[in-house]
Amino acid sequence: MKKKVSSILCLLLVLFTFVACGGDAADDYGGKTKSELQSLAEQMVTTLQGMETDQMKEIKAAYDEKLAADPSDGDATLYSNLISDWLGILPEIGEYKE
Repeated sequence: MKKKVSSILCLLLVLFTFVACGGDAADDYGGKTKSELQSLAEQMVTTLQGMETDQMKEIKAAYDEKLAADPSDGDATLYSNLISDWLGILPEIGEYKE
């Protein structure tokens, strides 16, 4: 009986330890909330829609240069890939027109 009680107490201790580590971290993405990230994404799309293809290529080249100097630059990687993907899909969707 003593062994069962001890096992149950250990199990509860482990359970509470895991639950205590949970918190609200799911709503935090690199220091930003989900709504902040959504707003940033919408701003980026608006910015890309307003740019000409040549402008985007120049900006991508600048980010590629930053990457060549520092391959661990996460922002340069992100924006270079974003612009590259955007340029890749433009032939399918066409330029933005008002």
